[in-house]
Amino acid sequence: MMAIHSAMAVVRGMFPRNYSAARAQIRHECRLDAELILLDSDISLKGKILDISTRGALFRPPQIYLLSRSGTLVRLAVGDVIAEGAIVNTTARGYGIQFKSELPIGAVPS
Repeated sequence: MMAIHSAMAVVRGMFPRNYSAARAQIRHECRLDAELILLDSDISLKGKILDISTRGALFRPPQIYLLSRSGTLVRLAVGDVIAEGAIVNTTARGYGIQFKSELPIGAVPS
């Protein structure tokens, strides 16, 4: 097992992370009630936004296990603010959503 971890460390070292593409928007931690609508199936998920920026959000539905939904087009509603975008990442914390267009600064809690 140790050999596999060592090999993975070598492979990761061969492909350094591109820090120039790092997140440029400040994320604000929060616990906002929200609704995520999966546009391809019209499924609605209630949950919480764990953090948000003008370009994206991390949405956590109440399910224990999350299906990988990368590339799924979504609509995210928080109160009267509605944003369309796509799920770009699925982690144990939730769905990483990138908005189609930037939210106005006042729409994001500070």
